[in-house]
Amino acid sequence: MSCFIEIDGVEVAGTVKLPGLQSVSARADGSYTDSGLLIDDPGGTSTYSQLSEVVVNETASANPRAFTGYVHRTKIRRGPYRDGAGRVHELEVADLNFLLHLRILTGSAVRPAETFNARI
Repeated sequence: MSCFIEIDGVEVAGTVKLPGLQSVSARADGSYTDSGLLIDDPGGTSTYSQLSEVVVNETASANPRAFTGYVHRTKIRRGPYRDGAGRVHELEVADLNFLLHLRILTGSAVRPAETFNARI
């Protein structure tokens, strides 16, 4: 197998359910595209969060880096695992143009010191 999928540096290609990473393309106008990625987790031990880096490398290609992006949204479903800890992670993955749409904090973005109870 020459296709490797990593999320935050951890190889997940063996757990990705078909059809795998679908229809991701970069756009020149700055808008981002997103795609779905289903990851099988029969042991219920994996955790994926938003803004986790997703890298797809195709080592058999002359240009091995096929995709770089970030997890945009996450969902956890039971999938075929009706009992036990197993689950299926449904990740929406966006290309690098997604970073252009993140809001920049300006002015006084530093919160004053406060206790946990006061924050709630």
